Amino acid sequence: MADDPITIAHRLDTGRIPKTLAGARLGVRVAPFGDSRGKDPRAVMDKINLAGSLPRGSYVADEPVAAILARAVSEALAAAGAPPAAPGAGLVLSGTLTRLHFQVTMGFAKCLLKGEISLDFTLSDSAGKTLATFALTGNGRAADGDIAPAAFASAVLDLVQKLAAEPRLVESLMG
Repeated sequence: MADDPITIAHRLDTGRIPKTLAGARLGVRVAPFGDSRGKDPRAVMDKINLAGSLPRGSYVADEPVAAILARAVSEALAAAGAPPAAPGAGLVLSGTLTRLHFQVTMGFAKCLLKGEISLDFTLSDSAGKTLATFALTGNGRAADGDIAPAAFASAVLDLVQKLAAEPRLVESLMG
């Protein structure tokens, strides 16, 4: 089996992001994210074979997953109230995707797909000095409809909600 495309619609529900950064004194810019998984950067999940044999192929997004996540983080920071940083000013948030994992749980009449997205973040000043590093994991799940994109979206939402409340980020932006 070959890789199959999967549509990861990037429609973050910004209304569910806490306004923890409203009134921030410093702006923030999101740098392009990296991906340390060591596989196709567009890989979302390996195909799951519930019969016990090894799966062949994977589901892939139409762009690198790290780029999708960087956009979601940028949107979430704006929704949380963080002002954008002008070039050469403010703070820079960079991230590296370290894990993207899905697991199927089977019940009597229903299937649940659980998703986990882990990133390492670095917050730097405009001169490149590291102010904080931290790792966050977003967890999601879906049981209805097109469950792979739904579980991914659920995990992204959980991740960015945690990011908006991350104490080191909040303290740094509030000055």
